[in-house]
Amino acid sequence: RLLTLKLFWLSGYSKLALGDSLWANGTALGSHFLTQPLPTPLAPRLHTLLRSCLCLQKAASFGSIVVELLAPVIAIWQLRLCRLLGFSLILFLMAAIAASGSYGFFNLLA
Repeated sequence: RLLTLKLFWLSGYSKLALGDSLWANGTALGSHFLTQPLPTPLAPRLHTLLRSCLCLQKAASFGSIVVELLAPVIAIWQLRLCRLLGFSLILFLMAAIAASGSYGFFNLLA
């Protein structure tokens, strides 16, 4: 559990701490789907969808950061319901990442 906390929380933290303007203004996913290593057939469709609706693009960008920062913390609480919620959010994020791009076996390791 602590490794999951460290991996995901630091991923979300680094997006904010580095001061990247794309993550700060919520437009990072607008270019992400075209610049990732091995995009799936779904990636260009997601790119088009997010480019056409700025509010959806911002919601997806900020939503991924929120999940990366909060879900690992929720997942290490002692209450079983909190652990299930935290890991469900992480699983949803990982499934979305796997559906939109292939990172080899990284998704399986995480």
